[in-house]
Amino acid sequence: MRENTIKYGFPLKLESIGAGKVVKGVVLGFRNNSASIAIKGCNYRGNLKFENIESTIKTEKIEDLLTVGQELKAKILLVKTAPKVRIELGTRTKFFEVRKRLKDLKRVLGK
Repeated sequence: MRENTIKYGFPLKLESIGAGKVVKGVVLGFRNNSASIAIKGCNYRGNLKFENIESTIKTEKIEDLLTVGQELKAKILLVKTAPKVRIELGTRTKFFEVRKRLKDLKRVLGK
């Protein structure tokens, strides 16, 4: 069995990962001002760009905002499967608020 399957449980299939889904992950490392995130329960890694991180600290380095091994909750912004799998993540509050506003709207409309 893969280490990811043992550590985080049954792996998510690529078909079940889609834009808008909220996932948990762990920071693995940094490259080109972005972080590589191991998505829990998934065999794929996500990419968290500097501009998609919520921060109150004024800095230009992603390493000042995150640390290797840090757990975080992020929203999937983009999933591309060709030519290779690419998953972009975001942690900004505005990414999560859209989903909350939709739930409130559905509740008001009775759907």
